[in-house]
Amino acid sequence: MFDLVRCSLVCKLWNAIVESRSLREFCERKMHKSFAEFTKKPLRVILGEVAMEQHSLALQCGGFYVDQWKAHSTTVAQCRMKMGMLVTGVGHKVIRLWSLDSYKCIEEYSMPDMFSLVDFDFDESKIVGLIGSHLCIWRRNGKRSIFPSLEGKFVKGSCMRYFDPEAVVGCDDGAVRVFDMYSRKCSQIIRMHYAPITCLCLSEDQLIMSGSTSGSITMSDPSSVQQVATLRSSDARGIRTLCFNPSSQLLFAGSAVGYAYCWDLRTRKLLWSNRVSPNVIYSLQHMHSDT
Repeated sequence: MFDLVRCSLVCKLWNAIVESRSLREFCERKMHKSFAEFTKKPLRVILGEVAMEQHSLALQCGGFYVDQWKAHSTTVAQCRMKMGMLVTGVGHKVIRLWSLDSYKCIEEYSMPDMFSLVDFDFDESKIVGLIGSHLCIWRRNGKRSIFPSLEGKFVKGSCMRYFDPEAVVGCDDGAVRVFDMYSRKCSQIIRMHYAPITCLCLSEDQLIMSGSTSGSITMSDPSSVQQVATLRSSDARGIRTLCFNPSSQLLFAGSAVGYAYCWDLRTRKLLWSNRVSPNVIYSLQHMHSDT
């Protein structure tokens, strides 16, 4: 059954096959349930319950490994993971790129003097970071370029994401600044909130999603410079992190008091909210699927 759960997440075609009647009948026999009882719930819901049960049993009874290594001599300020690589950053010192196969440092990038790392993101060719009120691009070929992200107008930037060729900076005045990383010009200023922006994520179709200290999440389309929707949480102390999964169209959020939220962006409805930690949630990396 758990193999079916994994298969249903591969692509839309496989998901449709898993939802077919023949597989439903197979699952009915496998789970020893009557067809009437089995059809009370969608198959994806049943498979989701199976997946959660398997995850729970694995944590209770199964063995697992925790890999740990010394990345920096001081506290890590930022961490991103994708493409089998991990990038870690320390405020005033260095950014390091790690292989998750060997746990060895592949490359190291020094921070410019007098600047501290606020946020960063990366791809296979470069790392883009928000340092103070500037944007910095570290290229894998060794070149580094820095330019003022706010064009001399000091508004504190609190978070940054990019989708080539544009970088989006969330600021304490509740607006995002959109920059062309090659012309080094600010192309747009979009009002997202009336409170400081705390986190950002971008969709493949350039939709900007931002969380704020007010607890709201706003989505905006830069092509029309209009707000698409506003999602509200019950946490008045603010949203601290966002993660968007394009395949399922689910948006996950972590709050300042340890709540996790999940919205379906197709319906703009809150699917669930859970208290997962008594502490601040700083990261929700790679959350995906209906399970």
